[in-house]
Amino acid sequence: LLALMAVYYMLYGMPYINEAFLYHLHRTDTRHNFSPYFYMLYLAANDMQLSRLISFCCFIPQALLIIWLAFRFHDDLPFCWLLTTAVFVSFNKVCTSQYFIWYICLLPIAQQNIEVCWDRAEHYCIAMLYLIGLGLGNVDDITVKGMAIVQKCSRVYLETYTSIMSFGLHKEKLEEFFGKEIEEADRATVELDFNSILNEAHDSDICLLVVGDPLGATTHADLVLTARKANINVEIVHNASIISAVGCCGLQ
Repeated sequence: LLALMAVYYMLYGMPYINEAFLYHLHRTDTRHNFSPYFYMLYLAANDMQLSRLISFCCFIPQALLIIWLAFRFHDDLPFCWLLTTAVFVSFNKVCTSQYFIWYICLLPIAQQNIEVCWDRAEHYCIAMLYLIGLGLGNVDDITVKGMAIVQKCSRVYLETYTSIMSFGLHKEKLEEFFGKEIEEADRATVELDFNSILNEAHDSDICLLVVGDPLGATTHADLVLTARKANINVEIVHNASIISAVGCCGLQ
């Protein structure tokens, strides 16, 4: 590992060190974040000194837990790797959905010393599969209210990048179903150019179609708050599915 680091440092110099290591010390991401420190960092986003102080303090519990776990479970390295990686991810100041892969991939080599109650595990798996099954729907799950709102909007955007349920979704079929032209809103549009959509919303009704839970990502919550701060009325309309029902009880 050190040899590879040395090779890349010779090729790229300090930019490699900054992007590979130092960047994570000062990175702050308050748009799509599962971190326990997310809301504090979000509220302190406009105060640089407070934001830096919170960012620095975030490393303290993370470092202490990792050191303690390393000493406590040093005799079982795979299990120790699993726990320290899980703590690193869970207590990081930036934590998005794909970060969970970091420690889940260690489960196969760590599971030999993990005791599982198979009677309970069977019930949990059945309940999980049942919940997932209820959530598998399509565009036909839209409510009458949702259809009416889409029909009256002057422009309809389709945001798909925050949900893995968007795989296989065809914009042409949606346009045929709704009878409206739909414009794709990718990550750059939603996160960097959303002000242009807000400007349109001042003069006419704009619809943003979201696959799955419309508040499943903190990006969506940020968009709602930004629009309301700009005195733009926002209405969230859920589809008829269990995923939407769960979303109704969450950030909304």
